Amino acid sequence: MREHSTTVGPAGPRRSSSSAIVFEYDAGTLVLRRVPPGFDPSAYPDLTWDPRVGVFRAAGYRYAALVANLRRAGWTVQDAIHKSADRHRFGWKPFDLRSYQSDALWAWRRAGRRGLVCLPTGSGKTRVGLAAMAAGGLATLVLVPTKVLLAQWAEAIRALYEGPIGQVGDGQKRVEFVTLCTFESAYRHLERFGDRFGLLIVDEVHHFGGGLRSEALEMAPAPSRLGLTGTPPADRDNDGRLARIERLVGPVVYEMNVVDLAGSFLSDFETVVLPVSLTPAESLEYERNNARFLGEYRTFRAGNLNGTWPEFIAWSRSRPRGLEAVSAWHRNQALLSLPAAKRALLADLLLRHRRHKVLVFTRDNQAAYGISSEHLIPAVTCDVGRSERTQILSAFKAGRVRALVSSRVLNEGVDVPEADVAIIVGGALGTREYLQRVGRVLRQGDGKRAKIYELVVGRSGEAKRARGHAASLTRGRR
Repeated sequence: MREHSTTVGPAGPRRSSSSAIVFEYDAGTLVLRRVPPGFDPSAYPDLTWDPRVGVFRAAGYRYAALVANLRRAGWTVQDAIHKSADRHRFGWKPFDLRSYQSDALWAWRRAGRRGLVCLPTGSGKTRVGLAAMAAGGLATLVLVPTKVLLAQWAEAIRALYEGPIGQVGDGQKRVEFVTLCTFESAYRHLERFGDRFGLLIVDEVHHFGGGLRSEALEMAPAPSRLGLTGTPPADRDNDGRLARIERLVGPVVYEMNVVDLAGSFLSDFETVVLPVSLTPAESLEYERNNARFLGEYRTFRAGNLNGTWPEFIAWSRSRPRGLEAVSAWHRNQALLSLPAAKRALLADLLLRHRRHKVLVFTRDNQAAYGISSEHLIPAVTCDVGRSERTQILSAFKAGRVRALVSSRVLNEGVDVPEADVAIIVGGALGTREYLQRVGRVLRQGDGKRAKIYELVVGRSGEAKRARGHAASLTRGRR
């Protein structure tokens, strides 16, 4: 292991080891194994005293800032953290970037190699990550949310990188100079090898805004950190997610939305909202469910004016009619997602676009399988294995299959062949999910103009959300 010892003071750099502060990596944290006389830990709020073993500790992600502060104060630091942070031992093949991808990489470098790059689905965020890896020459860890993305990143890297690719997740535990890891595996295992990397790339970084899995980012001491996403949490969400991502990865350094790229790097598109009505029987069922739900929800809000939905769910568990109210709400969501009028309209749209490649999006797997059975089109869900999914997508690409139906698997992570029509049948979609689905049909093609249908029940929450979705294509953010 090579240890570097450099002091920067008024007289310029000097080599020393007699009074050096020694950093080591221990279970996802930084440990100061040796503290010279005169060191004042109170000047460094990142440090906390661990009485169990008698050492000062800091969270792994604070590594770059802490070392910089120590050296700025004139202390010598023996850095034993990045054991593999020398330059690439294997070459990268040359590859081109689109102008906005190159701009994104420049903006990230200018921000000190820490920050978020926000580009819409289908615009090539992965390419920016590959360029950061190739140009930076640092040992790299790529974190992804799903096994599907794990395989796609491996394929993308393998096409350009000559060295071995490590993988932690999906049954493998192999660490290499370039390593891929799922969020779950990082949370479980990163404390044992997190110090091996100088660059951390987090794909679909918005997933790290909350929950225990964010601790994986705290354990990684990599100084260079790049987050990739289509729609980061917004400040107005007021739930702390954006602040946490900015603290652990960095702020937004580059952002473009769908409208910015449409017609040049993404296809032109047209959005169509098609309202439908419930049948009398469906309306009666909806009103009954709504009455059961609103009775409890209004009681909750009377005593909790700023109460959140998770707080309502927790509150309802202790109420005799609370669970029934929540069940009634879920029944209504299922009813709105695929009523009789939507089923009939979907049949007409599939007939109208029988010569196009169509993606149908539903609220849940049950609706997806129902549409698959009724219209004899393959369903791509979380229950479909990798081999079967690959066969289905290959048939879709070759034109042997004209349409696919999915609930959420195609939202992000699955590399979908070119399609030109999206039909969003149901679901209480947030803007992020809507933009992910829209992006699946915006890959550029000669003369292509994508068409996006959103089927909504009139005079319901779906209609209001549809108006917000249209605005989000211009804003590009939630």
